[in-house]
Amino acid sequence: MLMLKAACLLLLAAVGSVHGQCGCTPNAPLSYEDLKEGPIGDMILTTEQKLGMLGLRNAQTNIWPRRTLVYSIGSHMSSNANTIVAALRYIEQMTNYCVSFKQRTNEYSYVYVTNGAGCSSYVGYLNRGRQNLSLDNGCFTRGTIVHEFMHALGFHHEQTRTDRDSYLIIDWANILTAYCSAYYKYRGNVFGTSYDYKSCMQYPSTGFACRPGVHVMRRRDNGGTDLGDYYNMSANDAYRIRKAYGCA
Repeated sequence: MLMLKAACLLLLAAVGSVHGQCGCTPNAPLSYEDLKEGPIGDMILTTEQKLGMLGLRNAQTNIWPRRTLVYSIGSHMSSNANTIVAALRYIEQMTNYCVSFKQRTNEYSYVYVTNGAGCSSYVGYLNRGRQNLSLDNGCFTRGTIVHEFMHALGFHHEQTRTDRDSYLIIDWANILTAYCSAYYKYRGNVFGTSYDYKSCMQYPSTGFACRPGVHVMRRRDNGGTDLGDYYNMSANDAYRIRKAYGCA
C-alpha cells in the first residue's frame, strides 16, 4: 500500500513516483477476485461493501454505536500516540462533539492502530472484533490520521461519488492499472451535500498516477488541479459526520 508525503491525502501522492502498467477502463465492472474482502486504494472493504459499490447491496454508512469509536493504539506505536490522539480530539471539536473516540478497555469491537499496511483503514463499524487501521512512517500528519479515521467512521472518498463526473474530469489513461478501482463510483450517502473539492476525503489530482507530475483528475469547471485539503477537515466533512451520526 502506498503513502502520500503530506497531510490528509498523504497516502496517495507518493504513488506518482511509482512506475507500473498504466491505464484503466472507466468504471469497469469488478471481477470475482475484486469482490473478495480487501483493499481499494487505502480503504479495506468487505465483500458486502464492494457489492454496495455495484448497487447490488444497499450502500450504508456503518456507524458506531452510541456515536463512539473505540480504539486501541499498539504499544509499538507509543512514540506517535499523542499525535494520533490529538487528531481524534480535532475531529471531536470539528463535529461539535457529535462523535467521540474512546480508548478501549474490554469492548469487543474496536479499531486497532498499527503499522505495516501503509495508510489504510476498514470502513465503518463492522461489529466483528478488531479492525485494523494502519499508519506507517509518513502517515503521522494530522490530516492523514483524520482521513483514515473518517474511513473508520464510515466514509468513502469524495471522487467516488456517483455525481463526480459533473465536477471532475478523470484521465483514466494516467492511472496505475493496479489502482483503477480506487476511482470507481460508490453508491454512498452524501447527506444532501454538494461536491466538495476541498474535502479531506478528496484525493489529490495526482493520486495513483503513473508518473510523477502527471494529473489523474481536473476540475470540470476551471480545469484546476488543486484538489483536497492536506491538513484540515472541510465544513462538509464535519457536517456529513454530524448528519450520519444523528446530530444534524
